[in-house]
Amino acid sequence: QTDFNGTTTVSDMVAVIAGDERVFTVQPNPASSSSVRLPSARPGRELEVRTMQGHLVAHMPITGTDLLLPQLPSGAYMLVELDPRTGRTRHCRWVRE
Repeated sequence: QTDFNGTTTVSDMVAVIAGDERVFTVQPNPASSSSVRLPSARPGRELEVRTMQGHLVAHMPITGTDLLLPQLPSGAYMLVELDPRTGRTRHCRWVRE
């Protein structure tokens, strides 16, 4: 980087995740049952189900693309896919009818 006064600074390279890399989809959405499909699921990761206020209501391992979520009241939830090795997360808003 070169500042207005002509001073040059070199910074370390940093990787940035851009775009929708941090988002995934769930089907059906909205859903009338607890059976859902995560087309881009990554086995070995974990799934958290949170209220829109951030309260954890369920936590389970991802073993495939089809999951049975717990019976939940109607409303909007945030599904969070967590990679326990790296701490990276992906998110999806899901509605239970």
